[in-house]
Amino acid sequence: MDFINKAIDSLATVGKEVSQKATDVSAIAKATLQMKEKEKQLQNTLKALGTVLYTQKKEVAEELFPELTELIQILDEELTELKEHVAALKGKKTCPGCGKDVTDDAKFCSNCGAEMPAAKAAEVVDVEVAEADAEDDESVVEEIIDEIKDAAEEIKEEITE
Repeated sequence: MDFINKAIDSLATVGKEVSQKATDVSAIAKATLQMKEKEKQLQNTLKALGTVLYTQKKEVAEELFPELTELIQILDEELTELKEHVAALKGKKTCPGCGKDVTDDAKFCSNCGAEMPAAKAAEVVDVEVAEADAEDDESVVEEIIDEIKDAAEEIKEEITE
């Protein structure tokens, strides 16, 4: 019987040790999960701090971190261009106030009420007209005629060869 009592005691001791190990593993897993959550919160808080610094104290950010602020500006411009491109592909345009997509013919944003800029095609035409007005109209026409004549001569030479 002494053997059975020793075996029971030994099993009880092993059971307690296994139970303690399971508790330890569980505590480690819980602490690791909490640690990862705190790291995530820290990263989000640092990002928020950077955003606040950049948006509210831009002059300070530019002075302290000129390369980073320049990169932020470049990335922001590229992102804006890509958003406008996607909106144009969808037959829409992007509101300069809030960034939402609105119909291409909208004069005001339905989300924030900001006035929508005129279509870019109209801007290009306006610029070309303004440039043409600034130059001597006759010289512009003569240059275009000369270019057409040169192109026609090249085509004629290619045909005769």
